[in-house]
Amino acid sequence: MAVRSPLSTVDVGVENMEKRLGPLFEYLRMRHEQEGEHENDDDVIDAVVSCGREALKAARGGFHDAKALVFDAFFFAWVSHAPSVGVTPGDPFAARSLWRLSLKQFEAAVEKLELKRELRGKLREVPDVVSRKIKALLHDSLLASSDESDDENEKLFERPSNESDLHTLRNGEDTGTSSHVAENDIDVVLESVRQATRENLFTRAHLAGTSLLCSERYQESRVMRRMESTDTGAAERKLVAVLNRIRGDADDSSKQDSRALAVELVQLLLTSPEMTLSRLVRIASTNASQAPFLLSAFSAQPGIPRMQTEQHEPSRMLMELACLLHKPPAELKGFHSLKGLMTLTEALCRPRGVLQDANDNGGLFGHKRLSIPSRAQFDHRHVLLFIVIPALSLTVDETESEFEFWALRILQTLLTGFEEETGETPFLCSPSGTRMLRATYPGGILLALASRVDSRAGVVAERTRELAAQLLQCCVVALNSDALHGDEGVSTLVSLAHADAEAATRLSWHTRMLMETLMFRVRELHPTPTRSPPAGPSVGPGDDVSMAASALADVILLCANNYLRGADMMDMIYEQRGIEGCLKSRIERIRDNSGSSVELRRALLEACTTLLPRITAREFDVVLCDALPRLLRFVQGASQTQEHDASSRPIVVDFLTRVLLTQMSNSGKSKDIETLSRQLATAATRDGDASATDKEHHADVEFLAASYHNLRCISVALSQITAKSSKKAEDILLNAALELAGKLCDNVGMVSKVAQLFESCPDEKSKQHVSALCNAKHTENV
Repeated sequence: MAVRSPLSTVDVGVENMEKRLGPLFEYLRMRHEQEGEHENDDDVIDAVVSCGREALKAARGGFHDAKALVFDAFFFAWVSHAPSVGVTPGDPFAARSLWRLSLKQFEAAVEKLELKRELRGKLREVPDVVSRKIKALLHDSLLASSDESDDENEKLFERPSNESDLHTLRNGEDTGTSSHVAENDIDVVLESVRQATRENLFTRAHLAGTSLLCSERYQESRVMRRMESTDTGAAERKLVAVLNRIRGDADDSSKQDSRALAVELVQLLLTSPEMTLSRLVRIASTNASQAPFLLSAFSAQPGIPRMQTEQHEPSRMLMELACLLHKPPAELKGFHSLKGLMTLTEALCRPRGVLQDANDNGGLFGHKRLSIPSRAQFDHRHVLLFIVIPALSLTVDETESEFEFWALRILQTLLTGFEEETGETPFLCSPSGTRMLRATYPGGILLALASRVDSRAGVVAERTRELAAQLLQCCVVALNSDALHGDEGVSTLVSLAHADAEAATRLSWHTRMLMETLMFRVRELHPTPTRSPPAGPSVGPGDDVSMAASALADVILLCANNYLRGADMMDMIYEQRGIEGCLKSRIERIRDNSGSSVELRRALLEACTTLLPRITAREFDVVLCDALPRLLRFVQGASQTQEHDASSRPIVVDFLTRVLLTQMSNSGKSKDIETLSRQLATAATRDGDASATDKEHHADVEFLAASYHNLRCISVALSQITAKSSKKAEDILLNAALELAGKLCDNVGMVSKVAQLFESCPDEKSKQHVSALCNAKHTENV
């Protein structure tokens, strides 16, 4: 006979309890298998009691009875492995089905953790035949009531002794008395919320309001209140009046207003939850200044964002956000409107700290810390399932670029643990983020991220590709550092193996290489379905410059993706380290052309003309600072030992100018010309010295020479701008020219040279702007 365990219910409190007790039961299982005759030793009993006590402390403050959670876990761990009782777990595939407690361990836990009342309650719930078997096994002291009050309370929960009693009980329920009492209960609790807020007893108001919106006790009452509320227009007018009081500042009066707003919202959610939540979400998305005020109200009453239609469904507010993100109405379309929705979602995913303004005399370690758990308003798994995964499951062509970007931002928030961005520092998955990734669809998420990285045809926005690349690297590192073998890793391995097989048909080999450190292990541990490591197409025999250009483009792209470091690339070229199989033919092709610097330079020019317009700004920074200077020195015949320093910058700028001119002469797309112009401007205006804005630094001879060289390159590019070229490209180059000219003209002797450089420029607009700048600097210096 099977008894359904309460643990089969998916609930945050229950799952947290399972995670906390899991290591204990794993230890007990190992101890039973290795030393079964010693499983009831004092040290084992002490471990069970100690872990149970810690679990009780951790479970306090949630929406469950802490003792009930711990007792359920221990009870089913014991009874499901007691042969004489004949009970099996409700879910034999769940991890908890392996949990096991001996009779002595269970009795000690009940006695020392004071779980006797929970035991007696459970014996009244199970069938009589099972109850008698359990009582026969347990010591009589565990079944005896400790005092008269326990006996009186237990009588309230006794089952009807016969059919007549059960019929009488049902008839009593049909009289409507219970519903009337429940309605009165709602009004009483709502009034207690108002009173506690007025008296600044915020923790009491917090708990009462959350219980009113989320507790199972009031579920039927909430349904009846909604059914009785037929005048939705009145509720909407009241909501509008309440929302009109919203303020955007953060002073004390505003905080008081947010608490008052929270109480009003609790009342409105009891009558018109759909309309209320829809309005709140739209206001937060369209009025960014009002979002902090609403979040403050949600903090005062966390039941508002947690409220559910049914007990085991996602919260109503989460589903409202998901609908708006997936299909935003006209007034919410656009980057900034979706940013408001993303900011609200991210804030509700962030674990709440202890309320700073709680004033219930609880003290630093008093009531408020015990009663208010520091947890997020939204369940991260629900956010991943209903917001992120639907965005990633779409193909690149089907996804709205704005929604796709903000879905990735939310994924970043869930994976990295809400750490602030720190410049160029790679993302790192938090432990909870790694567990969530492994527990969902790791292979599908990797494949979706890699698809965004692989899109280099302009379909996916550049910011989306950059973020997807960072998240892909983050996920690969997190999954690769975790154990993939054992029973717990089977589902992860299967998911990654199928993703690897799918990637072979959907992704380029360059992008597959970004996952290769992980997928190489996966292929060894899980060889089915059959698949091969990534390998690029053959570059072909002969001395064709195009073949060498293709090989160089592949190597540069791997450097841009951070798969290959520039130093490692040069070590392979100079035969000072081994070459990976997929790179061998390409490195050999580059070596074969090293005897002819002219052909190799032509190949590098062709490779960059094709590749550079397709990479992101972040990838270009890597190429600019690492790969390109090394390759240019190699092309010029420099030895490997020659130092890589700032002296190569003018060479790089000169080369990028030639790349841009080549693209112009080939009548390239205006978007490609814009990208190459931006890259040239970036290289020309970049200065590694921290004092680059200092006039003393601007007088340095090396700085003046390099800047004048870069300005001359920019002027050449400007002189070749034609009517077919992009107007935006012209503006990019002109801005770079003015920045360089401004730095040069800080030196009196350079003013005339800069003016002379642009005298013959065919572009009148550039000539006039530079001339005006030179005249202004001359007047300033005089």
